[in-house]
Amino acid sequence: MEYAIGDPGLWLVEFNRWWESSEALWLLRLAEFDRSGAWGADGQKTCVHWMRWKFGMGRSTAYEKLQVGYALERRPILFESFREGRISYSALRLIASLDDPDTAVDEKLVDLAECGSLGDVEKMVHFYRMHKEQEDEPHEPELRRQVSVRRNVG
Repeated sequence: MEYAIGDPGLWLVEFNRWWESSEALWLLRLAEFDRSGAWGADGQKTCVHWMRWKFGMGRSTAYEKLQVGYALERRPILFESFREGRISYSALRLIASLDDPDTAVDEKLVDLAECGSLGDVEKMVHFYRMHKEQEDEPHEPELRRQVSVRRNVG
């Protein structure tokens, strides 16, 4: 890739596309590496520990990269759209944070990330989570609906 003289902005855009395409492949390999347990050969307890040691990453960054890598394996539309430079890492991270939605949801969120702002993606991910929470059983037993009949013997 050559530097476009007189247009550093173009170079930055092109380089970023190349960088994110490379990162998509790196994240897939990271998930494979974690699953293999090869990080243990270096005496590390987990892949996150290994990443902190080898790359100097913070714990939350290492964990996030690993989770995004696993999401790219399970959700090919996310991998392809990120590898092709159609969505940013920030948008990918938000969409990947959802617990395996339907393929149609991923497609719509990728479409939004391509033409909307990151704020738009944040809002839709938030709304999706709120919607999904309404379908889940409450965590507290006293909030679950039930009918009990007790006979007071006394």
